[in-house]
Amino acid sequence: YRTDSDTNSIVKAMEFSASGFEFSMEMAVANGSLYFHRSADINQFDGSLFKSDGTQEGTVSVSSRYRFEEFVALGDDLVLEMGPRDSSQSVDEELYYFDTSTETFSLIKNINNTSQGSKIESLTPVGNKVYFIADDGVHGREIWRTDGTTAGTFMVQDLRPGSASSQPADLTVIGDNVFFIAADASGVFNLWNIDPDTDAITRMATYSIQTLEMVATSEFAFYQAGGSIVRSDGTTSG
Repeated sequence: YRTDSDTNSIVKAMEFSASGFEFSMEMAVANGSLYFHRSADINQFDGSLFKSDGTQEGTVSVSSRYRFEEFVALGDDLVLEMGPRDSSQSVDEELYYFDTSTETFSLIKNINNTSQGSKIESLTPVGNKVYFIADDGVHGREIWRTDGTTAGTFMVQDLRPGSASSQPADLTVIGDNVFFIAADASGVFNLWNIDPDTDAITRMATYSIQTLEMVATSEFAFYQAGGSIVRSDGTTSG
């Protein structure tokens, strides 16, 4: 469906089938089209990638060759976590780039070349970059970034050095910064901030966080720490 702002009405853009359950796992707007994933089962990721201009005739399948799990817009194109439908290919679910002009997919980087895959999640676009969580099989689950190129895709920092994961969670954009919660070298969870201009990560507080949940407004992040609700504006003093 789409909304018509002129008439304040809801219009059906596409009807996929007369029966059965259709579910869109992800949606992103890129290059003037809405991209979405369609699957007949909420627990399955082997559906097709579609794009729509808001009309029935303009809603078409882009690809059904892959398993699509998560994707976001990066400029006019898409960054995706996806993998092949079968085990005949050597690359499992990894980071891909979709060029909306040519409608072609390309592997950005095989972050973890084991059968486990890199377990990418929380794709978070900021400007001309996308931050995300991944496991390269060496450093555990840490914060990574990509600009859509192989050279521009790397781990930002190993917050918990070695194979232990810092277990980052709740990547949240506030203003020009990215907040997240993760453990330090001692395994203590804290609030951190990424400056997208430099990719520098700064710890916002020195006390441990008691929950892995964070609520954000346009200016502040709120989280629970030490039995209190704490507010941060992205600076150490704030």
